Amino acid sequence: MMVKKVKPFFQSKTKNPTFRYSLSMKKKLAIPLLIATLVALAPTLEALGQSSKEPIFIDSTKKKGLTKQVIYELPYLPGKHVSIVQGYNGWFSHQNSNALDFLMRKGQVICAARRGIVQSTRSDSKRGGASYKFINDGNYVIIKHEDSTSAAYWHMEYNSVMVKSGDTVEAGQPIGKVGTTGFSSGPHLHFEVYYFDDTGNEHSVKTVFRTTRGIKKPRTWRFYKRPNDKSTITEIKSTVFK
Repeated sequence: MMVKKVKPFFQSKTKNPTFRYSLSMKKKLAIPLLIATLVALAPTLEALGQSSKEPIFIDSTKKKGLTKQVIYELPYLPGKHVSIVQGYNGWFSHQNSNALDFLMRKGQVICAARRGIVQSTRSDSKRGGASYKFINDGNYVIIKHEDSTSAAYWHMEYNSVMVKSGDTVEAGQPIGKVGTTGFSSGPHLHFEVYYFDDTGNEHSVKTVFRTTRGIKKPRTWRFYKRPNDKSTITEIKSTVFK
């Protein structure tokens, strides 16, 4: 009597082209579905964020042996509640980078988080998607601060940049609108502060923000509201870096 060999269940599935296509589509749809889920859960997440207790501390930038401590404004209009969907060293696209992704609707206004001079901009791109091939297609604004750090605002909407190179901008000033250009799975603001050391190496910097609940270190899945008052950013006296 001949015994028919039966392929293991997992083996027959992985060799099925329909299954492979289905698996590929699931991977492509994962990020947009995640964003849609977060939007639906926004009220619940907001309530959790408001009721939680977070430690208050200030991150700093090492520059020429000194520590300059700065509190930033949230990069959107006063009164807005916005959540962070990817934080420092995030698994999707922030590995080894102190960048933040603020989940915002397309067309929402982006504001400067700190006073500075516009270093460069781009506003002519209409291309974007959740693929690395779009990495050079993002619209952006780069603002240089007085301590030689710079802030990058990425994925802006086509033709929405409101400033130009050489402009001096104040903290809280509108500079553009949210889009999804470049390497982006959906509308959001990618925000990052960085500087170059004496050898030309780039270093990203963790930042803290002034919120309606005090000075906060940003955390993923939390909502933060920018205060309505017009107080300016506080810069704390530099001290020797230890």
